[in-house]
Amino acid sequence: MNILHRVKQNTLPKIQKLLCFYLILLSFGSMAVSPPLLSEEEIETRLTALDNRSQITSVAFSPDGKLLAYGAGDNRVRLWDAHSGRLLNTFEEQTQPITSVAFSQDGLILASSSKDKTIHLWDIHSKTVIRTFETQPDAANSIAFHPDGKILVSSSDRAVSLWDIQSGKLHIKPFKWQVYKMGAVAFSPDGKMLAIGSSDLKVRLWNMHSFKMYKQRLTCTKYQHINTLDFSPNSRLLSSGFRQGLICVWDTQSRQLIKRFSNTIKENAFNSVAFDAEGNRLAYSVYDKIYLWDVGSDEAIELPITVPETHYITTVDFNPTFAQQHILAYASSEGTVRLWDTQNNKRFGILAGNAEGNWLSCIEQQCLCSDQPCVPTEEPAPTEEQLPTIEEIELEPTPEIEPEIEPEPTQEIEPEPSPIQEIKPENEPSPTQEIEPEGEASKTQKIEPEGGVFLYLLILVILICIAIALFYR
Repeated sequence: MNILHRVKQNTLPKIQKLLCFYLILLSFGSMAVSPPLLSEEEIETRLTALDNRSQITSVAFSPDGKLLAYGAGDNRVRLWDAHSGRLLNTFEEQTQPITSVAFSQDGLILASSSKDKTIHLWDIHSKTVIRTFETQPDAANSIAFHPDGKILVSSSDRAVSLWDIQSGKLHIKPFKWQVYKMGAVAFSPDGKMLAIGSSDLKVRLWNMHSFKMYKQRLTCTKYQHINTLDFSPNSRLLSSGFRQGLICVWDTQSRQLIKRFSNTIKENAFNSVAFDAEGNRLAYSVYDKIYLWDVGSDEAIELPITVPETHYITTVDFNPTFAQQHILAYASSEGTVRLWDTQNNKRFGILAGNAEGNWLSCIEQQCLCSDQPCVPTEEPAPTEEQLPTIEEIELEPTPEIEPEIEPEPTQEIEPEPSPIQEIKPENEPSPTQEIEPEGEASKTQKIEPEGGVFLYLLILVILICIAIALFYR
């Protein structure tokens, strides 16, 4: 019993002190106020003011959905925190426009290809180049990591190359055949297949174990070149976007075409395709529109997204996590990545940066302006020209007040019967009543702090009192 009593005497004061310090920290934490929200109009105004932006060519989420990277025509790759919207880093080593970006499966390496005929591998943590591949004689159009993280594939105008990440050398001899341009490339998530789209209007599937091409080509049209490819997460479906807006979906086991969407336009559609994390929905873009297809349904629905006039969508990508699989990122030619909530059909965020290093990001209307919270702009005070003139102010005729403003001497001397004295206290307001009602009341409302601040102060005082009482107990 004595031992237990001593233990209580020694530990209780320590517990009380720890508890009081925790309460003090909690009290100050309760004073934290979230950044101010900006209206949709002000967000668009600030975005317009962020000029000198370049067309975004490629966008990709990291496998854990925490990061988002995009490459642009200003030779830069920008890395963002997808949750807070903060710009984490800008990679500027390459000297010509970026053509494609991709994350490794573990999310530790970011690859970017450029028209300067190089592919850079960036370490996400150190933000340095760890490997450079030279894609002679042509620049890479598309890149993708194998799921095991050991191989990177790139396509150029005349070849498809497989690069060994560790050695920095070609894994095998590049694939070549008699076509002018190799377009998009994509690995199946199970790592067994490599899909290659080319300008001969066909999609070829390669067996990654034997490095041999399956005999049956995937065909959908005779007139359009292939722009983009994407596998479903279970590797059962492969979707492809063609230059003039055609979208095709194949079964990778039977090699049969199961769905075709004709959105043909006369010019380049700049289309892109992306499956969500479960593979139940496919998003695809056609020029300035995005459609969402529930796999197995008859038709796709158009999303009510917005793109500035004369601009088009360059690429789309779903957040790969189940928790955020409804968030779709789409990039446009005017240099902005927008995040769209496909579940609630509303804009979720905006990410944009310019050549001068300035940037703007908004996640659910909480915005950052170049690493600082964006403060809502106040409406400027009206100038003398904007103020209404006396003639514009309509005064209601008040016969009872007019004699008081300009009384005649005879009216002041003449004795009046009691009715005026009876009416005066009832109808004539006193001078203080005329000055106080609207002006001072509105001023006090403006100066008076919000009720939430008083609540925070009250919580702060209560918690500090409790902490002091525990400390001196």
